[in-house]
Amino acid sequence: SWMSNPLEEGDQSIMYAVGGSEEWTTVTANSQLFTFTAGANMTAVFNNITLNGLTPATTYQFKVGSGEKWTDVMTFTTSSAGTSGTSFFVLGDIQAENLNNISTIRDILKNGNYDFGIQTGAAVDNPLSYFDWNEYTGLFNVNTMGDVNMIQVLGNHEMVGDAPESKAMFGLPASYGGSHYSRTYGNVY
Repeated sequence: SWMSNPLEEGDQSIMYAVGGSEEWTTVTANSQLFTFTAGANMTAVFNNITLNGLTPATTYQFKVGSGEKWTDVMTFTTSSAGTSGTSFFVLGDIQAENLNNISTIRDILKNGNYDFGIQTGAAVDNPLSYFDWNEYTGLFNVNTMGDVNMIQVLGNHEMVGDAPESKAMFGLPASYGGSHYSRTYGNVY
């Protein structure tokens, strides 16, 4: 998931290839424009994508963007198939006015060898605030967490109205009170 400027032309996409290859695949993101009214009137596009059919234990290079504006090339490595163990961490209620504590925790976690992380809600204080989302995406991204995927759960802070901003940012299915979704990772369900 990433945020982009609504003035950028073209569809937001990811381009990815096996590390060292020049055979890039382009996939168009699911993108939604949002206007944020808390703190200041701002607009941004929330983009998310799920890549399927990746090869286990493989390093990929990727970049996101559109038209003439793309990020620098970054990398991620998929997990090994058939591993006997899974290592993950759980975070909850990470939103705060002072980010020192969660930044310290993030820095400790990024140096671990985790397959994924679960964020159990309240990632942002106010989903109607552009600044809250900007802080969250600054805390947890490929530059700060590397290959660790974050599985998101909506908490009470993200559930303003029907929570379209939160669902769009985290790439979650449509949901409502009492609904659920699941993910499988190796031997964890």
